[in-house]
Amino acid sequence: MFSNRTIIILYVVVSIFLWYDFLYNRLPNTYGPKVALKPVRKLALSMSVKTIESDKNVLNKAMHMEHLHHIPALKMRWMISQLLPCLNRVKIRNNTETSDVNTSAWVFPNRWGEDTIWINGNVWDEMPEDFKARSLIHECTHLILKTLDYAYIHQEKYSGLRGYNATYNADSITNLIHMISYFN
Repeated sequence: MFSNRTIIILYVVVSIFLWYDFLYNRLPNTYGPKVALKPVRKLALSMSVKTIESDKNVLNKAMHMEHLHHIPALKMRWMISQLLPCLNRVKIRNNTETSDVNTSAWVFPNRWGEDTIWINGNVWDEMPEDFKARSLIHECTHLILKTLDYAYIHQEKYSGLRGYNATYNADSITNLIHMISYFN
């Protein structure tokens, strides 16, 4: 099989790679001052509450459009209600160190410290308020519901998500909330 020396060398190489990735890719994305964003939080909370309180037929129709019709509406209401404390109290930091203009916000779920949403200060001010609220909702789904980014709404594969991948896709839940609050 492998000798002890080979395993140690492999361990050292992988460790160096992971530290490099952390120090030069992840750590710079965790700088920035705390920001309150009270109007954006309020809008995100309002959008979520409108979805929770929406008529069952409206919720079912919207869930069907997002390919979430395989789970009961009551479970979806419960899932969205789990986001409310996050939207209300999560720490938000403004990061201007990133050069990624395609990302508005990000989180590192289950990593270190308390849950934090980092916003991209380079693009945040130019975004419409409802897109800022969507970003907070999207990131809270990662932190609270443990969703992943199987596909974003602007990607072609988004419309093909089904079952578990649709249920635990952050943009599917975010778009459901945005759609219902828009039409209510």
